[in-house]
Amino acid sequence: MQVSEELPLVSLVITSYNREESIGKAIESALAQDYPNLEIIIADNCSTDDSVEVIGRYAADSRIKLYQNPANIGMLPNFKKATEEFAKGKWITYVSSDDYLVNSSFVSEAVQKFNEHKTLVVFSGISRNFYRPAGKETHNAAYAYKESRGLLNKLIAGKSVFMEFQYSHLLNFGGSVFNRQDMMDMDIFRENNTTYADLQVILLLALKGDFYLSDKTAYVQTFHNSNASMVFTDAAKAVVNLNFAEIPFAAALEARAFEEKELNSWLDNIVKPFVFLTMKNLYEKDRPGYEKYLMQIRVKYPAVYSEISNSRKWKLMKLIYSNRVTGFLFNQILKIRNAGK
Repeated sequence: MQVSEELPLVSLVITSYNREESIGKAIESALAQDYPNLEIIIADNCSTDDSVEVIGRYAADSRIKLYQNPANIGMLPNFKKATEEFAKGKWITYVSSDDYLVNSSFVSEAVQKFNEHKTLVVFSGISRNFYRPAGKETHNAAYAYKESRGLLNKLIAGKSVFMEFQYSHLLNFGGSVFNRQDMMDMDIFRENNTTYADLQVILLLALKGDFYLSDKTAYVQTFHNSNASMVFTDAAKAVVNLNFAEIPFAAALEARAFEEKELNSWLDNIVKPFVFLTMKNLYEKDRPGYEKYLMQIRVKYPAVYSEISNSRKWKLMKLIYSNRVTGFLFNQILKIRNAGK
């Protein structure tokens, strides 16, 4: 296939820190892409294991460009550096160093759709979940939702994606292609932004243009105990994490994209599960942090706080974690159940 204006450079970014056991598979899945004008940016965040040695095995391929930070600069700054300094493509996609692509035509199909639809801001394939402890791979909940709502293989208005996110996270960051300039303009990967920057960028882009949701599986996300989004955070960070929804909410409000009453309901619905999980984690592990977090949630989200605190589910959680023994036993049961997924 001849490179032309219709085949612009695409940057495939792999950020990595101490992933010697998995980064090889991520790189191989990137190299398997059939798109002819592709650069593979590997931003290693000062790994202390043999990650760089593993990466070196693929260095002979001219598409591979390895950049090593002299010190660990943090997850979001590493994404930012890779996006704004290392990558040069018009379009950009990201592969976590413990995940991998499964469709060799993923990038080619994305570029084709961008060429066909000038209002398109995000192309996304199906993402599946791989649970490492159990060795099982399944569709996530979003797949059934998209299929039942008839959202696959068509152009979807971004505003529809925005509103539907309160019911189901329609697409994942992995397995999606974006305009690199959009990522820089929004400064998504700034330091001290939300841990859920992936959700934030999707919601902000939903206010800008259209989405194409393919029915082809493109990406496999690996779940294990060290996933960044699953790591317990302190109360202050937990409040900052809600920026993933609050910033798009403010942008939608300013643009008058929806009625204010509708947006207020959307915000409560979308933050509710995150608030519940944080309350549970803090109550279990950091009781003073839990009290500080609650003080802010009562003020910022009174309806959400009231609904959660009065629910049977929350009352049961408090009962379980009020005692260390019952809390420990409950966590063991959850581990066994999750291992069987």
